[in-house]
Amino acid sequence: MTEPDRVRRGFWATLLRWRAPIVLIPLILGLGYSGTVGAQMLWAEVQPDPPPAPIVTCWNDAVEAADECPTPTGVPGLRWAFPSFKPGSAACKPVVYPDNGNPRPLEYTCRQRISGTRATVNYSERSDLERGLNYFANRYDGIRPARTGAGTRVVYRDPSPRKDGTYELTVAYTAYPFAVSVRAVNERLRDAVLSDVVTFRPERFMLVQPPERPRQDG
Repeated sequence: MTEPDRVRRGFWATLLRWRAPIVLIPLILGLGYSGTVGAQMLWAEVQPDPPPAPIVTCWNDAVEAADECPTPTGVPGLRWAFPSFKPGSAACKPVVYPDNGNPRPLEYTCRQRISGTRATVNYSERSDLERGLNYFANRYDGIRPARTGAGTRVVYRDPSPRKDGTYELTVAYTAYPFAVSVRAVNERLRDAVLSDVVTFRPERFMLVQPPERPRQDG
């Protein structure tokens, strides 16, 4: 037998010996893949449905699923965001903007008296959240805002008087288009109005009414 014949016979003998493993390897891999996919599908099938959203009382007294409560808006929404806002009082008047075709904020100016000195508080619902935040950033250009309300609001305090001689600050929610601005004859009175007069709705209760506190006897 020639050398080439011996090589060919050796090659075919080796191929025959490895034929079964070569055939079995793809089969085993295929079964493993099918088992993995099947297990994943079975696991996906037995996953429980997510629990439904709890039924709550929304800010507007509607009883809905928690994820169905609407966003506060209008005078009732402004009143909800700022419990200190009293739109029906003689001290509060709506701000009237000229109709130039552009969206305008809903805004009220309320007179306040503190330590015998007059101050003003402006409550507003901006026409758009992002535009409102940009407006205040431009109005207080160069002033870095501080965070308050567990990070849910920003505060701009201007250390310089405005053209009319008053000192101004603004607090704006970062997730809702509500803001309040305070003006007074000096910084001390301005800050006092903010801390003693203006009240804010916690963001976690902006859409949902807080649970009633249990009554205590005695």
